[in-house]
Amino acid sequence: MKRTKKIAAFLILFLCASMLLVLPTSAKSRKKYDLKVSDVKVSSKNLKPGDKCKISMKIVNRGYGKMKNVYVCYDSPSTQVYYVPLQYKKSSGRWVGNFKVEKGMQKGTWRIWSIDVNRVFDDIYASWYAYYNHKLGNRSYPGSDLSKGNIKIRKTKADYKKPEIHADTLQVEKVADTEKGGKISCRIKVTDSSSIKRVTLTLKGPVSTDHPVAVETEIEMKYNKKTGYYEGSANKEKGTYRVENVYAEDVFGNHGWKEISGYQLEL
Repeated sequence: MKRTKKIAAFLILFLCASMLLVLPTSAKSRKKYDLKVSDVKVSSKNLKPGDKCKISMKIVNRGYGKMKNVYVCYDSPSTQVYYVPLQYKKSSGRWVGNFKVEKGMQKGTWRIWSIDVNRVFDDIYASWYAYYNHKLGNRSYPGSDLSKGNIKIRKTKADYKKPEIHADTLQVEKVADTEKGGKISCRIKVTDSSSIKRVTLTLKGPVSTDHPVAVETEIEMKYNKKTGYYEGSANKEKGTYRVENVYAEDVFGNHGWKEISGYQLEL
């Protein structure tokens, strides 16, 4: 009988010890993703094309990792989305950004869908985390009422057209030799009635005995006001490269691409 009691007591102690080992790990895992967004403010709630308003809020990082990139994702009355980047202001202890009204935005009330944060944990590992507006649903995910960030837009006409990629203006060339290969430079004209968010050129290569399967890589291009072109460059290893396509996307997510043929480079 005494032996049975001792065994039972030992099992209870073992289970308790196991729980103590598991609980901190679980809590640590949850804490890793904990953010708190509060005191959302906008400087103006009624805007027309060309207007800007300041968006600000408090964001407390209660978990691990450093907040590197922070965006407010706004949802339109219908199908458009719009991202506002935020910067931290030490003087006020707030994250601040500007909402600029594009003429291609949909009329009506724009609401914050989420606060998107890029969390960096070390030199290698990073992850995106979203804090949702519970007024729009998503109550099963972390979030709260973010309706104080609502903005009403008027006198606009919604843009649903994808950017125009002028393939005849594309220039891709080797501009310098490097120790392992060469530097590739590219430029192209892209136009749109709304602001353009992203332009990339996709290369395929190199093809050689060391690389029997060609790999696709993207070169991001930025707008150069002086030339009127989107321009970019990248250092690549020796081999033969072929230009596959050019991709363009505006601030509302309208996007398209052009297949390219006839461009081949030797590094």
